[in-house]
Amino acid sequence: EWKKTHKIDVEFLNKVFSWHPFSDEELIEVLGKVKIDPFTKELVQFITEQDGGFLILSAGFNYYIERALKRDGLEELTLISNPGVFENQIFVMKPDVNKSYYSPIYGVDKERVVLEHKEKYKKVYFAGDSEPDLKAALAADLVFAKGELIPLLESHHKPFHKFTNYKEVIAILKEALSNEQFMD
Repeated sequence: EWKKTHKIDVEFLNKVFSWHPFSDEELIEVLGKVKIDPFTKELVQFITEQDGGFLILSAGFNYYIERALKRDGLEELTLISNPGVFENQIFVMKPDVNKSYYSPIYGVDKERVVLEHKEKYKKVYFAGDSEPDLKAALAADLVFAKGELIPLLESHHKPFHKFTNYKEVIAILKEALSNEQFMD
């Protein structure tokens, strides 16, 4: 109910982070709970074999995303997210206001990143799961959606493919490739 009238922005998140200092043990526990899709390596390999590129685009916090990527052997992937630090037992997000994709709300304007990539590449595919993904999904050429992004895209009449994990995305892309859809 709260989300219907309020935005979860960088300022709000930093305030929430300050409410609970994390001990070293709690930090390890929290970082261990950050999940990366178990089929990410396979998706990256498939996309690379098709001469495509892959990046992780998140309005989250690079501090924990980078650690999760490293834990899962994915540290070589390009990551666009919010810079920040863990100091005095508190997470502090510090978005880079000098980036072309800076957003005062989310830190990272995902739509702007998609639009910048559309200037460089023939097609941009996007996978997302929440409200901060909506504008980027609307701007993308092909969209994969789960979670709360699904009804948002439906309300905008934007075509998309539902998915629960990247294995399903790979299957959809393979079928499209065999039918010569989406790929040119």
